Amino acid sequence: AWRQKLKTLQTKKKQRDKEATKLAARAGLRERSCQQTQNISKEELRKRMEAAWRHYDSQLYKAAQPVVQEDLPVRDREAWFVNRKQTVLTFSDQIPVWLKPPPGKMLVSTVRQERALQQRVRKRARKKQAEQLKEEAAGEAAEQQMVAAEEELGEPEQPVETAARSPGQAVEEYFQPDKKPVGRVMPSILLVYGSHCRLENISESGHWLETEQYEYQGQTVRREAGQKVSGVLMRQWRQLRQERPELFQGDEVLVWSQPSAVVDSVIYAFQQALEAKEHRQAVDLIDAFVGGWTEAGSEAAFITQRLRCCVGAGTTGLTQLTDIALAQPAKAALSRYHNDLRDMLREKARQEGVTPTYKTGLAEILEAARVMHQRMQQLNETSETVLRGARSGGWLHYRPDEAGDLQPVSAQPWAKDFPEGNSKMAPHMLSDRAKYVKSGKPVPFTEEEKGQQPQPEYEGSYLFSSQHGVQTGFFVDMPADFAMSQAEQLAVEELLQHPTVRQKAGSKAQRQALEQVRPVSSKTAGKKLKPSAKLKYSHLQKRKKKQSKKTAAIKTAEAAEKAEEEESEWNGAIGRVVGETAKAAWQGLVVTVEKAKGSQLLCQIPSKGSQWICKADLECPLLPKTARQTMAPQQLKDAARQSLQADWMQQVDLYQFGQLVTDDQLLAGWREISSRLKPGSAVRWVTPAQSKLAAETGAVCKAMEDFLADSKTLLLVPIHSSAPQHWTLLSLSKAGSSKEEQPEVQYFDTLKMQPETAKAAASTVLQVCLQTETELPVPCNRFHQSDGFSCGLWCLQYMERQAREFLGCSQSTWQTVGELSQKLQSWQEAVLKQKSLDKAAKALEAKKAAEKQPAEEAGKTKKKGKVAQTKLQLGWDEQFGCSKCKYSKTGCLACNPAKMLRWAEKQQRRKVSEAVTVAEKKVRTRPER
Repeated sequence: AWRQKLKTLQTKKKQRDKEATKLAARAGLRERSCQQTQNISKEELRKRMEAAWRHYDSQLYKAAQPVVQEDLPVRDREAWFVNRKQTVLTFSDQIPVWLKPPPGKMLVSTVRQERALQQRVRKRARKKQAEQLKEEAAGEAAEQQMVAAEEELGEPEQPVETAARSPGQAVEEYFQPDKKPVGRVMPSILLVYGSHCRLENISESGHWLETEQYEYQGQTVRREAGQKVSGVLMRQWRQLRQERPELFQGDEVLVWSQPSAVVDSVIYAFQQALEAKEHRQAVDLIDAFVGGWTEAGSEAAFITQRLRCCVGAGTTGLTQLTDIALAQPAKAALSRYHNDLRDMLREKARQEGVTPTYKTGLAEILEAARVMHQRMQQLNETSETVLRGARSGGWLHYRPDEAGDLQPVSAQPWAKDFPEGNSKMAPHMLSDRAKYVKSGKPVPFTEEEKGQQPQPEYEGSYLFSSQHGVQTGFFVDMPADFAMSQAEQLAVEELLQHPTVRQKAGSKAQRQALEQVRPVSSKTAGKKLKPSAKLKYSHLQKRKKKQSKKTAAIKTAEAAEKAEEEESEWNGAIGRVVGETAKAAWQGLVVTVEKAKGSQLLCQIPSKGSQWICKADLECPLLPKTARQTMAPQQLKDAARQSLQADWMQQVDLYQFGQLVTDDQLLAGWREISSRLKPGSAVRWVTPAQSKLAAETGAVCKAMEDFLADSKTLLLVPIHSSAPQHWTLLSLSKAGSSKEEQPEVQYFDTLKMQPETAKAAASTVLQVCLQTETELPVPCNRFHQSDGFSCGLWCLQYMERQAREFLGCSQSTWQTVGELSQKLQSWQEAVLKQKSLDKAAKALEAKKAAEKQPAEEAGKTKKKGKVAQTKLQLGWDEQFGCSKCKYSKTGCLACNPAKMLRWAEKQQRRKVSEAVTVAEKKVRTRPER
């Protein structure tokens, strides 16, 4: 049964989707998807569609008349009359898509959804209360300042992301009754974030090909043909065109930019000019988007001989050609492209041994747009989708004849294969489609019908005009209750901009001007606040305040350290889910704790992934051995004192960020790790000098002999190779079955291109350790360093992780290069500090011993006694004092070596601390998990 089910899941996508839905429901998850709803009744939808159809039929009738129409809203009416049979029908719409491939389905916990809903309810209540306060406090002066700040804003810069596509379709030869109409998919427009620009208007040398002019935010922008293009304008797309010219061949997809990546009046004017190059006149059907019905958009349609019609507000999903025929297949093709691209990225990451990141560039974005456009073209070539969609939306119900009268197309042969209506549209909505055309002429709207037409929520009426002017032929009627002030308009325009544009737009003075017009509370409105008097603290108050801050910081650090220690005890713990508050599907399962936070535990549940479980619901009979990543102050002090027993530890140079780790510094780092883990004899390690000797002469050290003689042990062998200078690590472990057991060998090399010298040295050392001919395994680390000095630091980190895994301790978190460097420096500074403290303690003991002696033995004079005491305290026998310090008893930096040494150590620590701070800001390198 399981084999049959597995076979079914592998071969049938429908069954896989069904099983995925079940798994998400069992885990208490829900797939996040876009849900569109509209609060319009079916009767209201029918009325709006009928009004749009009537208006479209009347425009077709006007366009086909054999006499010049004086009320036709185009620039050249006589030219329209002469070329009326070449008139085409054009359709355009936007398809908002995210062209970058997402990782996959986004699942969210239902519990978190409920919490988010409660937060949104509380946020709405607070927002409503804040808006009421703002309405009371806002005044006319604030609006005037906002308008002044709006006029000063300049043109935004160009970020690089992708948001929308704008495809277009055309029906040709529709005004020639003796021919069959032809549907065609016109070039698509890819809109990206940036200043208004068309990539095809920029030459390869970076000059404008055609003169263009537009107005945006009160400023007129003019670009002359032959003029040099700004270096930042569509820079990355121009570079891609030079590197990958095959992506731009055929003009299938045109790349344009707009500050919000939507079609506004400027983009709409560009689009009308592009279509006018191919079709001299057209009946254009668009929806009620703002950019198409502004004064600039109407002027562009008037100049380019476009007779425009509008889709009913809220009915685009039922009647618009792009939405009902092309958008879904195009998005399905995009989804298949994303799946193939994700599979390719996963396979590439698997071969490289890293985690897939799904990071793509502009080439993949443009390729995704081309895939969508090619899918629409393919559908139109095989199924005549443009004609089919226009018929199903109800727009091609009539066709003008030679006399200009409207005739039903249902009797024509080409229309029999294209029925009207679609699955989204109820049958009764098309029952009265032929009601408003009598004897080939459309029935005009009565005054009563014009008054009964509803006002769209966002724009107004575009279908009926009280002023049929020649230049516009439409009007926008904004109700007084919904009219926005100039300040509100500026705020809305800022919100519509891309976040990076909003952050970069305007200078500091302009941003301050916008801040000043923010409404204030009613208590402070209209009042001039006096500057507060400067508080004069006494010297004692300043010291108390400073001391209280220091005490609070110490308490906070101690509390955080205690909480971290408690939470680290749970890392790696294995337990069973037994609590009643846990989900029923989890009861009795054995889980592994990954992370602890407060009263919650992040556990790895079999077949369910990582889930949060309450501590009270988990039974853990045995917690793993814990080892902190850092030592407590007292532990650090004891470890430093113990390390000073080795003479070489007192002469190790302080490590500085950016330098390659030396042999002694690596020894110091391992001494710090062993002080925290306390591995005992279970973990053995070979010093860098011993591994170098083994690589050169084949000598076997004591640690290697003990490893071969023991049954359960771990051997760590850091190897320092030359030409180039590089650190690698060999890890050999035995599980404990027998002494003759073949050890498990792991090899770590953080360079992507492994040096041959490092591989040769590691291979030789491995053969010396095992006393057999053994092949060096491939590196098992997935991380590769991005600099040329951090190999020793990563070697120390892998040594600690291997020791923790062997000892059964909770695993440590990955640390960056800066954190590893700071950790090694802190350990060396602690050792140096302990060295100074031990020296001072010895001097103090000598001082006390000297005080116990009789006064006559201490010295004959008071001056001689003080000098002797000073010499004993500082640990020097020389007499201090020179002309520079005026022969002071304690001397100066020139004559007192002890004082000079302390000053030099202090300066060195300060420089190291500053270097680490600067380097951490520049270098942020984390390993991939």
